[in-house]
Amino acid sequence: MPQKHNANKKQGFRRRNKKEKRRQKKEKKRAEKKEEEEEIIKNSKKYDELKVKYDELKLEHDELKLEHKELKLGYNELKLKFVKAEREKEVNRKCRDFVGRFLFKLSKKLNYDDIRMLSDEYEYGNHQEVKNKIESKLEFVKMKANEFKQISDFRLSSNDYSHGVKKQSAYDAQIMLSNMDFPKDMEYLKIPLNKVLKALQIWDKEN
Repeated sequence: MPQKHNANKKQGFRRRNKKEKRRQKKEKKRAEKKEEEEEIIKNSKKYDELKVKYDELKLEHDELKLEHKELKLGYNELKLKFVKAEREKEVNRKCRDFVGRFLFKLSKKLNYDDIRMLSDEYEYGNHQEVKNKIESKLEFVKMKANEFKQISDFRLSSNDYSHGVKKQSAYDAQIMLSNMDFPKDMEYLKIPLNKVLKALQIWDKEN
């Protein structure tokens, strides 16, 4: 009897032990699952925070990119203006002296003391008579009165530019002119300037 009792006791102990192990195993699984869920929640929050941060940085990047684009556009506009101004300056500086020489000779040939008197007479005096005189005198280079006006206005606007090309022959000036890069809004001057130099090539030989 004592042996049977001991055997039953051992059997009961083993059952309880197995039951406890199963309980512990379940408890461990629950704990692991809970830990996994907490980790998922934690990672999810972290992901959301990182996404918000990423969106903020992306927005900031896009704003900086737009600002950079605007600055680059502004720089390019300034650069174009500077290049245009330099080209205008070059045309004024290189052409002002031979244009002045032409206008001086023309005014003398038309019996005016200087070009200002001729220009004033053309603008405010007997316009048609002066127009006919100018076109008649310049008929050999086919220069019209409106081209004379363009040349006269150009010379007046170039007064602020010093250090022009002095004592240059009309022939050399014509070669220079053919190689000059005119700004688009000054290209209209090419034809009358060529006519000026053709006239000077003849008039310079008279002296």
